[in-house]
Amino acid sequence: MVFVLASCQSHNRENNFELPDSLFTKHPEFTAINFSEKTKDIPIEKIAAGIRFVPLETTEGSLYKVIDDLFINDSLIVINARSKVLFFNRNGNHKYTFKNSGRGPGEFRTIYSFAVNFEANLMAIADIKFIKLYTLQGKFLKELKLPSMPFSLTPNIRFLKENKLIIENNRIKPHYEDDFSPLWIYNLETEKGYPIFKNYPDSTSHFQQKYTFKGELYSYQNDIRYQSRDTYNIYSVDTSENLTLRYKMDFGDLSMPIGAIHDAKRYRDYRERFIEVFNIRESKRYLFVKFGRDRKPGIALYDKTKKFVKSYDNSSEGFRSTEYPNLSFWPKKITNTNQLICIHSAKTIQQSKAELDIDENDNSVLSFIALK
Repeated sequence: MVFVLASCQSHNRENNFELPDSLFTKHPEFTAINFSEKTKDIPIEKIAAGIRFVPLETTEGSLYKVIDDLFINDSLIVINARSKVLFFNRNGNHKYTFKNSGRGPGEFRTIYSFAVNFEANLMAIADIKFIKLYTLQGKFLKELKLPSMPFSLTPNIRFLKENKLIIENNRIKPHYEDDFSPLWIYNLETEKGYPIFKNYPDSTSHFQQKYTFKGELYSYQNDIRYQSRDTYNIYSVDTSENLTLRYKMDFGDLSMPIGAIHDAKRYRDYRERFIEVFNIRESKRYLFVKFGRDRKPGIALYDKTKKFVKSYDNSSEGFRSTEYPNLSFWPKKITNTNQLICIHSAKTIQQSKAELDIDENDNSVLSFIALK
């Protein structure tokens, strides 16, 4: 099966196992990362210039059960709490909550994905068949209907530009059809969507009937990165909509066999024997990688500047701290100002040495970590 990127026809291409037999162009700064050599774990203080805790104010109007995503600028913390959007200032004081439960125009019940563009004063909420656009003050602007055939769920959206969204089509497919692509661009002005991958052959018989695309979109500077759990590739989409391969990771003998995620009969066995990558975060200097094997979590840290694996720990969900030994640090978000944002429950904060006056039933506490 061959996918052809029209914008890449003049470049050298090579096989990309994440999108079967597809063609891609390597990023100018393409990097192959070998995680097979184990290095000792390091405390967060090795890379942190300072840690600041920000408790999120607990009021009747600000309570939530889960933080699915968050966006931060100089003055606001915006939280996707799955059924509502909460706004706090940078000190954690609750400003307002946006909730519009229902099935009518501008209403939603569950937020499948969420994106914010502070410069354009926009937020986008993905529903099952629609993406709904609002101002950050909660004013409903428009409802964008997705094409019915390619999409059944929209769990990953990000603003690529002020007037464009990038959408991951993340689901189990019974088969390929015309216009199927894991990544789409949606123009908010023309209200038209189009796939990044353009051309498809008729025959896909050598692939299993159900092909699963599972992945994550995250922002890095002006680009959007696409990390797929199908494999160890990380792609970059720039503001001109060029898709390139930025990183290719390798875990040596523990690397998941190509196509294993699609072998339903043996997938559980594969997960016990090989590594599956779950989560990627990227700062100016570091690549943070969370993975798992045999239901055991692991983390790794790659130094992009010095081009080596700085830390590898196959038995942890986050970085330990010498100053706060009961806390685990893993970035939920990395800001453009090179700060890690981690989330801690009020209960774990109580058990740590952080001197904060909170109750164990209070809202979460964010840690802002300035990187060296």
